[in-house]
Amino acid sequence: MVKLRDAKCPNCGANIEVNENLEKGICQYCGGTVLIEEAIEKYKLEISGKVEVDGIQGRNTKITRARQHMEIGEYDDAEAILLDIVEEDKFDVESYIELLKIYVIQFKNSSLSENSTEYSDPEEWLLINKITSYYDRIKKIDKNNVSEKLLSNEQSEINKIYKLIENRNNKEKELQPITIRINQIVKNAYEYGIDYMEFFKHFEKAFDTQPSSGYSAYLTQFKINKILWDGSMVGEEYDREAYIKTYTPVTTLEGLQQRCDELEKSIKPMIDNEKKIQNRNKVIDEGINATKGLAKSTLVVIAIIWIAIMLLGSIGLCFTGEIGSGIGALVIFVLPPYLWVRKVFKDRKKNKEDDK
Repeated sequence: MVKLRDAKCPNCGANIEVNENLEKGICQYCGGTVLIEEAIEKYKLEISGKVEVDGIQGRNTKITRARQHMEIGEYDDAEAILLDIVEEDKFDVESYIELLKIYVIQFKNSSLSENSTEYSDPEEWLLINKITSYYDRIKKIDKNNVSEKLLSNEQSEINKIYKLIENRNNKEKELQPITIRINQIVKNAYEYGIDYMEFFKHFEKAFDTQPSSGYSAYLTQFKINKILWDGSMVGEEYDREAYIKTYTPVTTLEGLQQRCDELEKSIKPMIDNEKKIQNRNKVIDEGINATKGLAKSTLVVIAIIWIAIMLLGSIGLCFTGEIGSGIGALVIFVLPPYLWVRKVFKDRKKNKEDDK
C-alpha cells in the first residue's frame, strides 16, 4: 500500500497528498509538475509558522487579559495568568515586568513602604524577596533594555526596597555580638552541667520567645548563628526559630544586652550551686587521691625495706654454701617487689612529664 504524505504545491499553493517514495508528481489542482521533497518541506514550513503565530497570539491575549485584571485591582488573577506565561517561557521579559508591577503595587500598600522601617511582618519581607528576585531576573534577560522605560514609574519604589535590604543586612551585623554573648552563656551553662530543660525555661522568659517547635535535647546542639532583622534567632544546630514577640524594642543592641543580663542573672544561682558541688567534689577527689598517694608511698617504703632484708638474707644463704636456696629467695622474695617499685617510680616520672 502506497503511503501518502501531506504537501503543498509550489505552483498554485494548494494542499495535496503525494507519494514520498517518488521524486516528482502532478498537482491534481493545477496540473503542474511537483518536486515531492520540496512540496513536503513547503507544507511543514507553513504548519510550523501557523503554530508559532497561534502561540504568539495566545500569549499576547493572556498578557492583555492580565492587564485588564490589573486595571480593576484583581491582582491575584493577573498574577496567575502571568505566572502561567513565564512558566512556559522563562525569557518573556514583558511578562516578568508586569509581574513585578503587581508586586510593587503590593509593596506600596505594605507597612514597609509607609514606615520605611526594617521591623515588620516577615510576610512582607517575603514580598520584598520576590520583587528583588524578579527584578534581578529581568536585568539578566532584558538584552534590549526595555525594562528601563517600562519600569520608570516603579523605579523609586524598587530603589527604596534595595535600601531597606541594605539597612536590614547592616542591622544583622550590628546584632552579631549579641549572638556571640548568648552562645557564651549557653556554653557556661553546659560546662557547669545545668539541666537543659531548666535552662530553656529561663531562656524563653528572658527573651520572651515564641517557640515553633521543641528545643534540641542537649545544650551542645544549641547554637545561634545570628539574630535577624525581625527578631528571630537562627542557627545551623538550633532546630527551630525562636521569634521574639516584641520586635522593635528587643532588636536593638541595648534591649538585647539587657535581656542577656536578665538571662545571666536568672541562671546565676544554678551556676553558683553547680560550682559549689563541683568544688566539693574536687576537694573530695583531692583527698582521696592524697590518701591513695600516701598509701602507695608507704607501701613503697615497706617494699624497699623488705627488698633490703630479703636481699641480705639471700646473700647470706649464698655465703653459707646454699647457693640454690639463695637464688630461689632472690627470685621469689626480691624480684617481684623490686619490679613493682620500679613501675611506681616510672609512672610518677611519666605523670610529671605529662603535667609539664
